Order: sequence, then C-alpha cells, then structure tokens
Amino acid sequence: AAVGLPGMLTSFLPGQEAGNVDFVLEGGFGDFADDPVEIGEEVSTWLRDPELMKSMSNKARECGRPNAAAEIVLDIGSRTQ
Repeated sequence: AAVGLPGMLTSFLPGQEAGNVDFVLEGGFGDFADDPVEIGEEVSTWLRDPELMKSMSNKARECGRPNAAAEIVLDIGSRTQ
C-alpha cells in the first residue's frame, strides 16, 4: 500500500498476517485469492481497466504508511531506554 500499488494477496500466516487480508479488502486496493486461475483473472481485470487501477492505486496510497517500520523502531527504542 505504501508505494501506491494494488495488491493481490495469495496466502497469509494465521494470526500474524490474517489482519492484512481485511486491511486490503476493506481499503479497496486489492483482493485475496489462493487459486492461480482466479488470481490471474482478477489481476488481468485490473490491468485492463486504467480507471480501476487508478482508483485502487489512490486507495493504496491513502491506506499506506511508508514510515511504519521506522515509527515502530523509534517506539521500541523509546520504551527500552
């Protein structure tokens, strides 16, 4: 999301990454599928529709937090000093 691109999630680790699927779906900038044919069909649909790609890219940028990793490191560092 941070780079402004739609995302197709194809798997996730239960617990640790399950929330990522909801985040992408609710954000409107991607989808989840684990069937290769379904993945190809969905991504092909995106790529054939410039307006859809633009909309999904905008939503991804809105949801993205490009500095999240740095913020986490700073937060952990402030708690350990």
